[in-house]
Amino acid sequence: KWFYSNVCHVCKKENNNDLISCAECDMISYCSDEHKQLHNEKHREICGYLKEYIKSHMGNETGVDHVTWINSRLQFLNSIKKRLSRKLEPYEEQMILFAKSCFSCHQQIHLENCRRCYSINYCVVHAQEFKIQHESRCNELLFGMNLDILYLNTCPLKNRFLNFWQSNPIEDMETFINQYVRANATLTKEIKSWEVKCYLYSDYVSGPLTLFYAMRDANLLHFLNISPPKCIIHIVVSTYHDIEYLAAWELLSHLLCPAIKILKIVLIGQELTQKVGSILLCCNCINKELKVKYEFCPKLYCDYMKCQTYEQPSVVVGF
Repeated sequence: KWFYSNVCHVCKKENNNDLISCAECDMISYCSDEHKQLHNEKHREICGYLKEYIKSHMGNETGVDHVTWINSRLQFLNSIKKRLSRKLEPYEEQMILFAKSCFSCHQQIHLENCRRCYSINYCVVHAQEFKIQHESRCNELLFGMNLDILYLNTCPLKNRFLNFWQSNPIEDMETFINQYVRANATLTKEIKSWEVKCYLYSDYVSGPLTLFYAMRDANLLHFLNISPPKCIIHIVVSTYHDIEYLAAWELLSHLLCPAIKILKIVLIGQELTQKVGSILLCCNCINKELKVKYEFCPKLYCDYMKCQTYEQPSVVVGF
């Protein structure tokens, strides 16, 4: 789901920097012919458009300034969006926007990359500049890539939090992680170090818990329970990241008053595709006959308010 130019797109391994690029578009890489073939069916359609665009817009190989590079990437992306008969996958957008290039001059040929984080490329001319500037960022970039890879290899995150109850309130994320992520951990507010998975889980639950505790601290919780039996939450400027974390909103159903039987989460954002459905719930929610429904609306919020499916929300939030 995530794109990194210097790792295999299928298994996310760097393969000692010995990767096989797509022979047609040269924009995506694999560790072996087997993985290249495995992804070929998904890549074939967009590959033709990428190759055609690159062929007709040759000239970026020698480097450009940063503003010109960004504008050229956006132009490239918009061109592919217009021609492709479907919405681009997140990694396909990233493949265009974050194509391999020198971090300084954006030259796209004769490049080296950081052999630790595999996230930054540089040309021979800017090798010394790379050494000076990159050291302070390398750990953060490596950490970010590890989080993405961990997410891809993690079982459904929601299974970690099925016993979350308001009767045992959590006042800070450290305590939450200790109780619901670290098995057999002693509750303490002092955490000397977090594993990578702790950051992943804290990010996963941050939406519903931030909303709940912010409204509680502001004495506004009554707005969530104002129209039983339904609570409706509109999340504006939503992206595909919000879809990935959608199931975490079940946590909020555990915190609402008993009169609320339906929690509806509406994601509104132009990147989305229209969809409605329900979230699979824990046994406790099922026994209480609770339902958590969702709707994705690919519009601006002002346009969504004119839709027939629009319902007055209990709260509108943006993250």
